[in-house]
Amino acid sequence: MINQEDIQILENKLNTAMIQHDVNTLNNLLDDQVVFINHFGNILKKSDDIQSHKDKDFDIEAIEVLKNSVTIFKNTAISVSNTKVHAHFGNKKQTDHLIYNRVWQKNIDESIKVISATVTAI
Repeated sequence: MINQEDIQILENKLNTAMIQHDVNTLNNLLDDQVVFINHFGNILKKSDDIQSHKDKDFDIEAIEVLKNSVTIFKNTAISVSNTKVHAHFGNKKQTDHLIYNRVWQKNIDESIKVISATVTAI
């Protein structure tokens, strides 16, 4: 069974990995079949998301979590994070108000991974 504390720790680990372009940690936290919809409405696979961090298409300076809620359903959890993301896109520095909606699932091997994620710009 998943608990809220586990998900909070994993959310923090995922955010840190995004900031640090830590593709090994991202690879471990994202399920191979993850479906990711970014804030532009693009549907991405795991390989697309990992590659964007490898290529450093953007450089996240900080992720400020304004509010987070976690709902548990046995071996699945939904995390909704209201954030401000401070990043550089090329020479342009910007702050975006984003909602991250992630579905985490505990697998047979006891690992907990993101199986679905959607980012919405506010």
